[in-house]
Amino acid sequence: MKARYLLIMVSLLVISTLAFAYDVDSRTALGLHFGTSSGNGYSMRWMKGDRGLQCTFGAYTAGSNDNVDYYDDDSYLVSIRTAEGRRTSLELAANYLHTLDEFPNGLLYIMAGGSFKYFQKRMFEVDVNNHQIDWDSERSYLKRQLRWTIGAGPGFEIGYGSNFRFALEVPLTYNWKDEIVMYIPQAGIYYYFR
Repeated sequence: MKARYLLIMVSLLVISTLAFAYDVDSRTALGLHFGTSSGNGYSMRWMKGDRGLQCTFGAYTAGSNDNVDYYDDDSYLVSIRTAEGRRTSLELAANYLHTLDEFPNGLLYIMAGGSFKYFQKRMFEVDVNNHQIDWDSERSYLKRQLRWTIGAGPGFEIGYGSNFRFALEVPLTYNWKDEIVMYIPQAGIYYYFR
């Protein structure tokens, strides 16, 4: 229920920004972006002069809680078998863009920012007694995790026609597992309204 209200609020924010933030020197874009620090999902870009802001919102659900398949390993030492059910994820990201150079069909920029992801999955467990599954012991619980990634690095946009642009970024990132990861590309495609 809270996710529905969050989705409605983000939608209203995007619509109000488009309706009231028109400026002669600004450019607004809507698209899809996929990356670690840029987030995965629908993305908006607001560019003015050599500065810009990119915000990304994404959500997905996969799997099922109906047909749970317990892993059948042949180990007799296992007293509990575990299976995964439905997985759900909600992701928000914000990145600052600073243009380094513009050319007729695109631009080169530096991006810095991060993403925040709420991830949960339903886990099912069952006990194994004397090599037999005890179905009366079946239970489930939610496994929740908050994941974040921050990063900075170069990026460029290449235009297709007057309004479509393809963005590619290669940031250096730091994540919730205390890992520094380099050179994982991020990509997006955008439609500029002006």
